[in-house]
Parts: sequence; C-alpha cells; structure tokens
Amino acid sequence: MPDDHCGELSRIAAISICGRLGAQDARPVLENLAQRGASVPLRTTAIAALGDIGAVEASGLLRRLLIEGNPRLQPALQRALGQLVKN
Repeated sequence: MPDDHCGELSRIAAISICGRLGAQDARPVLENLAQRGASVPLRTTAIAALGDIGAVEASGLLRRLLIEGNPRLQPALQRALGQLVKN
C-alpha cells in the first residue's frame, strides 16, 4: 500500500476489508503498518485486522506493542489479542 497513491481513509478501508475477508496473505503488510503506520488510526486498523484474520503468528508483535504502552493503541491491541486467544 504505497502512501503516495491513496489517501489515509482509503488505506484504512482497504486494511479493514483485508481483516473482514480473513486475508492471511496481507499479514506482513498489516504487521508493518501496526508497528510503523503513519497515524494512530492506521495503526489501530492494522492491529484490528490482525485480530480479525486470526494471525496467531502476530501475537508476539501485538504483545510487544501492548508492553510498549501507547495508550491510544491499547484497546485495539487488547481486542486483537483476545480474538487470537479465542481462535
């Protein structure tokens, strides 16, 4: 998802759709955005999508982000990790 080709809202919508569709092949991109996304909404959407697709492989990353303690990411991280535990 190159940043220079679409706006943030378009990227957020695309990320959300990946999560809803269970697009496992999007996991590397979602992990990158969860860590380094340009904004909190972009990061939280990527985190939510990781939970939605059941990306158990990303649980270590999500736990690390939870420990880092960004309060704006905490609700999305807790929800995503909760989803992964259920799967």
